[in-house]
Amino acid sequence: MDYRDIEAGATEDFCWFKAKLELIDILLAKAGIKNSAKILSAGCGIGREMEIIKEYGDIYAIDVDPGIIASLPDGLCIEKRVCDVCDTSLYPDNFFDAVVAFDLLEHCKDDTPAIKEIHRALKPNGLFVFTVSPRFNPFSAGMIGLLVITGDTIEGCSRNHFSNLSV
Repeated sequence: MDYRDIEAGATEDFCWFKAKLELIDILLAKAGIKNSAKILSAGCGIGREMEIIKEYGDIYAIDVDPGIIASLPDGLCIEKRVCDVCDTSLYPDNFFDAVVAFDLLEHCKDDTPAIKEIHRALKPNGLFVFTVSPRFNPFSAGMIGLLVITGDTIEGCSRNHFSNLSV
């Protein structure tokens, strides 16, 4: 949920927003992220997830919207920056233990550059944990993903290359 959802009249009672926080905790626990991990929160939104994510490590938050970054509460993350997930060159290669992107990829015109950049910034055997919101198709259950990044695993990977996962 971000401020645009709030401006459009969405409330936290909407089924996806209610279930999302619990889902995020389940995904991060199943991923086995250690509590000392460096975690990039790509497309961080208004930061509702950060209370959960910070239990798994230090958060570096990025979003393309300066208003979003300015509105993030202090103390939830190590760093917050205005940045596009398709160009996170301000971070070195192999910097993050995990990247989380909750309801972000569906906003990318082409998600391949974003996924390649996530791959670059992740350490070997790093984790990419993501969700894709069902709100663009009310008959969809959305998409949930967990990728362990090893070698060239991510090359050529885009929304057309993911399959359903059991949680």
